[in-house]
Amino acid sequence: MKKTFIIAVLAVVMLSCNDTLDIQKDFAFEITHLPFRNTDIELGEQVEIRFQIRSVGGEYSGTTYYFRYFPFQGRGFLTDENARVFFPNDLFELENKIFRLYYQPDSRGQHELGLWFFNSWGHSQELSLSFTTTEEVVQPSQ
Repeated sequence: MKKTFIIAVLAVVMLSCNDTLDIQKDFAFEITHLPFRNTDIELGEQVEIRFQIRSVGGEYSGTTYYFRYFPFQGRGFLTDENARVFFPNDLFELENKIFRLYYQPDSRGQHELGLWFFNSWGHSQELSLSFTTTEEVVQPSQ
């Protein structure tokens, strides 16, 4: 009886062993940005926003990051440091975890942008940005 029990336990242990190693790839992340000037922006002036993605709890080199944005209020253009233009609601792959985006308002008044960042494992973060353009555009003297 004891011998049968030991054989049964050994059989369960041997069958439950797996020779593959599970590697965790799925880590949450957070997105941060440096403060930017959010008042008295002239119409047509570019606002530089510096971002950084930081993994929470670990890092997997095969993770890809993406973003999309939507302008809730105001009109303008969103580009990166390579002058690549981003269109609202399109999904864009980020090449680096530290990057800059530039927003150039094309209308006066309040501007509000929603930015959504995603990784290849389904985690996401949302940021809201807002600023105001000046009512009067200062023309250079001639």
